[in-house]
Amino acid sequence: MSQKIEKLRYSLLILLLYLHSPLYAQNKAVSDSLRRILASPIHDTLKINTLNELSLQYRSSLPDSAIQIVQRALALAKQKKYLKGEGVAFLRLGAAYYYKSDYANALTNYEKSLTIFKQINDNPNIASAINNIGAVYSVQGNYAKAMEYYLQALKIAEKVQDLKGMGYANGTIGSIYRIQGNQKMALYYFEKSNEFYTQANDKAGVAFSLQSISYLYELEKEYDKAINYQLKAIKIREEIGDKNGVAAGSNRLAKNYKEKGDLSKALIYIEQALMLYTEAQSKNGISASLDNLSEIYLTQKEYDLAISSALNCLKISESINYKEVMKNACLTLSKAFGAKNNFQQAHAYHLRFTNINDSIMSEENNKRVANLQAALEDHRKQTEIDMLRKNQEIQELTIKRNYIIGIAASALALLSLSFIVLLLRNIKEKEKTNALLEKQKQEIELKNKELLLRNEEITTQRDILDEKNTEIQAKNEAITESINYAKRIQSALLPPQEKIDAILPDNFILYKPRDIVSGDFYWFSQLHSYFAFKKVEFVVIVAIDCTGHGVPGALMTMIADSLLKDIIDDKKILEADLILAEMHKGLVLALKEEETFTDGMDVALCLINKSQQTLTFAGAKSTLYYFQNGQFFSIKGDKVAIGGEHSNTDFAFNKHEISLAQPTTFYIFSDGYQDQFGGKEGKKFMVKRFRDLLISIHHQPMKEQKQILEDTLSAWMDEAEQKQTDDIMVLGARI
Repeated sequence: MSQKIEKLRYSLLILLLYLHSPLYAQNKAVSDSLRRILASPIHDTLKINTLNELSLQYRSSLPDSAIQIVQRALALAKQKKYLKGEGVAFLRLGAAYYYKSDYANALTNYEKSLTIFKQINDNPNIASAINNIGAVYSVQGNYAKAMEYYLQALKIAEKVQDLKGMGYANGTIGSIYRIQGNQKMALYYFEKSNEFYTQANDKAGVAFSLQSISYLYELEKEYDKAINYQLKAIKIREEIGDKNGVAAGSNRLAKNYKEKGDLSKALIYIEQALMLYTEAQSKNGISASLDNLSEIYLTQKEYDLAISSALNCLKISESINYKEVMKNACLTLSKAFGAKNNFQQAHAYHLRFTNINDSIMSEENNKRVANLQAALEDHRKQTEIDMLRKNQEIQELTIKRNYIIGIAASALALLSLSFIVLLLRNIKEKEKTNALLEKQKQEIELKNKELLLRNEEITTQRDILDEKNTEIQAKNEAITESINYAKRIQSALLPPQEKIDAILPDNFILYKPRDIVSGDFYWFSQLHSYFAFKKVEFVVIVAIDCTGHGVPGALMTMIADSLLKDIIDDKKILEADLILAEMHKGLVLALKEEETFTDGMDVALCLINKSQQTLTFAGAKSTLYYFQNGQFFSIKGDKVAIGGEHSNTDFAFNKHEISLAQPTTFYIFSDGYQDQFGGKEGKKFMVKRFRDLLISIHHQPMKEQKQILEDTLSAWMDEAEQKQTDDIMVLGARI
């Protein structure tokens, strides 16, 4: 291995010596191409387009030559007032500066191209310019701004059905999700990107999407899969002569082989990446390769070489403000100096690493990215809804057309039938009179026989009825026994009171099933997650009122329990509105309904963030009551049940957040208490009377509140001699 390291040192020195010769040859080829194009007799518009396209061949390998070509195209386009050629020239100029890692000039030229394309309403190029602006912000670590531009580009590309633009926008959006750690959504958008590029027969785009998928598998530590995808992408890059893309793939292969422990292959690919990036004059590529090389040296405990490579990497990445690589270089330097017992330098570089990482992943930046990601999901869902609506309109038109044809055919058939009936009517009239007399005679004889048979049937049915009554009694006993067993199962699903008391000591639960088992159900969970490297404690309390009561309602509560465990405990979804949306989707799928149905759940869900001292509420036909400083507040949920009459699985619920910085008493409940009949007139208890009762007792200890609620309900029912109408559930807690 030490021989391989020495070979890499030697190769890097030789690389600097022989690069001038091919660069000179390539620059001469560029100059010759320029002279031939400018001296050719072709039309000026074609000449401008040719120069712009020629620059693409050199933007990665010889970006300075690409700039020279584009400047000639730009000057000619301005002279001839050819706006599209001028816009494309600015776009190509921005790309050349991007490959030089001169992001300030890249951004300036991309914005100039965008202004021109908007002026001439060139949607595909508008999307291209916006995508490129997003790429600049992304490489500089401003992911919120990058996502904002990528979303704009995707909408425009979809509007004009630009397959390449849709492929690129989906890929860049996937890269932001990947950086934010959402691997599932990143893989979704990378696969969509690959799909669009494949449809467009864009080999460079296919390679881009394959390398993106490879990086996701690398993050999941599935290195064999990552290597497989990367090799496929590199093969395509080599076919189309994209040295920059081959270099990027080689750098990632080196990373994968390093993680697999095959440092020999890792150094081979690092050498290849550095040579290609140096040949292409790509500062960001060179810095990324040096970052990778320093990590390999660190793994080999070659601490001096690791420090040397990381310092060079840091210097280059600082010159282009490449924050992601700057962060990595500082972390490597901190580890290397620490290994050499130079703790002062180790601490200094670790502090720089922390500061850069915080600036990239700041709370405000993450919040903006999250908002943009939500907007992106809304856009994606709306697109799907629009497509479904169009399909529905086509189906409705087809049905209407078939309906009209059917009416016409029926009318024609009716006219024909009427004519035939008129012809046969006279003939059948005579036959009918004779048949009627014969029929009456037969009916009288039949009635006599029926009377005899009925007497026999009555005797037989009486015996069968006695047997059925005996069977029904046995079945009722078996059913009652089964329901009692179901009650034990349902009780086992409810969270233990001791668990709730340990987390929320000041609470009560009033739970009164109408029958043996209940359609009302409450659920509780305590868990934690990590945001911005900090542990965050959550408490989830849910009150659920399922359609019906008794056995049907109890079965629905078991589905609710399963859905909540899957969504919250397993998938760790910790947004109140998203939990309800997932429950809605899961219930529709669980009931396997293809059309509108009425089975559903009313849900009140409270998500308590102990770290931030907040309570987030989301409701499906349910309400939250709470008190602060003696004041009463009410928050109504959405007027849509989980499942219910909405089979659309993409329904978005709302969430409401309240601060727990001051003492707060809150209540969630089913509608059983307020719908109970009683009182002097035998009417319902009603919402207002229930609310006023809570207002009058909210300041008392929670256990006493439960007793007051029970006593009030009992007196209300006894006054009208009413039985319990529905399942009843009220949950209260003071924080």
